[in-house]
Amino acid sequence: MRDALADPLLRGQGFLPRYLFASPASIAGARLLTAEQLDRTAYDDPRLQRYWARCEDIAATPQAIDHETREVKPPVLPLTDEAKQDWLEFYNEVESEQSSLGKFSNLRPFAGRAGELARRVAAVFACFEGKTEIDEECMCLATAIVRHSLSEWRRYTDSAVTDPLLQQAVALMEWLREPNRADDWQEFHRDKLGKSGPPATRKSAKARDQLLAVLVKYHHLLTTDGKHYCINPTAETAETAETAESQ
Repeated sequence: MRDALADPLLRGQGFLPRYLFASPASIAGARLLTAEQLDRTAYDDPRLQRYWARCEDIAATPQAIDHETREVKPPVLPLTDEAKQDWLEFYNEVESEQSSLGKFSNLRPFAGRAGELARRVAAVFACFEGKTEIDEECMCLATAIVRHSLSEWRRYTDSAVTDPLLQQAVALMEWLREPNRADDWQEFHRDKLGKSGPPATRKSAKARDQLLAVLVKYHHLLTTDGKHYCINPTAETAETAETAESQ
């Protein structure tokens, strides 16, 4: 997992940012028992009993499937006005921290999905509690979890060491996608990149080919002969995908 999080190409593809993440420190060495604890069982915990009872109720709930079309049609859970306000404050808070000086400036693919993740988690909480709408309590709990996940992504990724070659490959992909040149570089020959590309590709043919090989490996570029390349239209960066979804 650490290798994946240290890989800027994987982090930028939008797959990892869809996950909530936590990496707590190990408590090995502190899990001491007492004679009293030996006599306890999880089945005696009223919180677990309530949880299991609710799970049984949900398992017995009829499936939300249209009997004629077989289409899944789950009920819609609207947000209360208070929940909307809480979500809006959370969204703007995370968005402002994605500026160049913000604490999430190096975590934009992850922070960019925080708003939608909070809504999804809040919906899960509301559904589990048997509510017909997402209220303020569900939204506050959801934003707390997503905020913790972001802090964990930040703590974990900031401590990882990134391969310089991968960093250069990310920079090259961003260069190819810049709006003022994107049309000219949808398809290109490697010699063109060696002559007219960014400095990292003009140093030597070996350096150029190494970067191209990395981008092909991660499916950002496509090639059939190792000479002609084109940008993979399905390999959008997470930020590009996020912008498209909002539009």
